Amino acid sequence: MKQATFVIVGGGIAGVSCAEGMSFLAPDESVIVISASPMIKKVTNIRNLTKMLSEFSVEEQSSSQVSEEFPSVSVLHDSVVGLDHERSLVVLASGETVGYERLCICSGAYPKLIGNNPHIVGIRDTDSVQEFQSRLAKSKKVVIVGNGGIATELVHETSGVEIVWVIKDKHISATFIDPGAAEFFQSRLKKKVTEEENEEPAVVKRMKYTVGDGKTSQGAALGPDWHAKVNLIGLLERSNVSIEYSCEVKNVLDGDDAWPVYVELTNDKLVGCDMIVSA
Repeated sequence: MKQATFVIVGGGIAGVSCAEGMSFLAPDESVIVISASPMIKKVTNIRNLTKMLSEFSVEEQSSSQVSEEFPSVSVLHDSVVGLDHERSLVVLASGETVGYERLCICSGAYPKLIGNNPHIVGIRDTDSVQEFQSRLAKSKKVVIVGNGGIATELVHETSGVEIVWVIKDKHISATFIDPGAAEFFQSRLKKKVTEEENEEPAVVKRMKYTVGDGKTSQGAALGPDWHAKVNLIGLLERSNVSIEYSCEVKNVLDGDDAWPVYVELTNDKLVGCDMIVSA
């Protein structure tokens, strides 16, 4: 049985930041981070812009780098399956137990999907992206619901499929850009339809790590440039993106011979598709 003063469940940004903080505040105390993925997410290049606003980058690193930088921190590649609070023990999937004096749970959360339907896919971690990729390969038409970062990346990176992008705002990517910039990026979506065959993938100028021992990274949160690691291609030769502004999903209906599922929108439109992505 392993033992540590502080045990942290989760190798995401919150868990790693907590481990770094404990290492700084209590350098003589042992810290164990339990991560289901051999890769961890770390905040770097922190820059304070104002008193309340900071800018930072998120990097994907191997777990061994954390131990090298912070000697009091060790990382276990395993999954938590049980917790014995009375005995202060964490039970791992491998059968091993880890004792603790203080426990911090940073395991993340599940996305709130728009409905409970087998044709609805939520994008949160590497597992859900793999499921989306598998379904997309058999799809001709997809409805993407959401106007945040993941939805925007999906619309831009997905090809070979007809996309209906449902957003509640008056312009795309409203969380990040103003209407003027949205017009520019929207024109890029139209240009993408005609040029995607000749478009070369963008060069990612960031250190990337891959797992080469056949193990899967179950539950690992999406890191930077996550879409560069998967092929998001549907059944069609060309893509088409249509946007439904200022509306939301009113209801999800069972499909028929034409489409597996239908989406009823608040603008009274009914859209048939192969899959709904709640992003």
